[in-house]
Amino acid sequence: YLDACDSKYGEAARNPAVAARCAAAGVPAGFRQLNQAGSPVPAGGAQTPVPFNAGAGNGAVQPETATTKTFGLVYSPGWLNGASIALDYFDIHVKNRITGVTATYEINQCYVNGVQAFCDRIKRDPATGMISTLSRGNANLGELQTRGVDLTFAYRFPRTAFGQLSVRSESTYTDTFRIKSTATSDWENDAGEFTYNRVKSNLTLDWNLGNWSATLASRYYSGVKVHCWSAANNEECSNPNDPASWGTGYTTLGAMVYSDLSLGYALPWKARLLVGANNVFDRKPRIIYDASTSFVNGTSASSAVDPQMPIDRLFYVRYNQSF
Repeated sequence: YLDACDSKYGEAARNPAVAARCAAAGVPAGFRQLNQAGSPVPAGGAQTPVPFNAGAGNGAVQPETATTKTFGLVYSPGWLNGASIALDYFDIHVKNRITGVTATYEINQCYVNGVQAFCDRIKRDPATGMISTLSRGNANLGELQTRGVDLTFAYRFPRTAFGQLSVRSESTYTDTFRIKSTATSDWENDAGEFTYNRVKSNLTLDWNLGNWSATLASRYYSGVKVHCWSAANNEECSNPNDPASWGTGYTTLGAMVYSDLSLGYALPWKARLLVGANNVFDRKPRIIYDASTSFVNGTSASSAVDPQMPIDRLFYVRYNQSF
């Protein structure tokens, strides 16, 4: 985790309100978070030198409730055989959301967002200012709301001597993905930040001719805001002074497209042979510090690449037999 009160890399280094909350909690001026070796942490944070109470039980957890509103239209034009368009609107509002609380989330809610309920779970060493006790586990964390639209388009071309082509596109635009950690705290909109791309889209082109078939599928992810390596020092940081959900400073990563290609043949004994390549154009992974569990949405303890994206090109051969 990265302590928000760290005087070099934490939010307190550039946000007077956070610095004031840290000082009120007894954090000394010039405080540096230390790692397990007793050295000051880098911009990405480090493991705690003292064990935290992770996975703490919570007998007060209540059931989630949700209100879901959807509206959709499907249009299949008579003047274009084989075509269809679907447009769906969604608005999902979850109350008493149950989620696992990370150390980073708890610290940021206390010092960055000023939510006292989270501060009550954190204790610091009065001499060094280091966090000595932190209790976290599953909890009801306020509310979550997401709104957006889904758009689907499909068209099957007329069959020719060269086979039949069909194309299908499925896209989602997320207008809002906002969270409030308690009933009285402010909403925090994460749409457009890491893991919450505003636009995600799949485009699939299928071809078949007799026993042969082929598929080219591409996935598009719009650009996102991510943590800087160091907003305080303007290192790997496109917007060091602009606000994000986690505080001040972010860098913007551009859109990414990944494509998969496969070729299949139906064998006469009820079998199918498929060869293909995922990430056929070999898009390389990019550094995303938010992938680390030092940050709120991170899921990897030791990696700074997005674990949900390909890390290399993958070739495969598949044989399916039906009986």
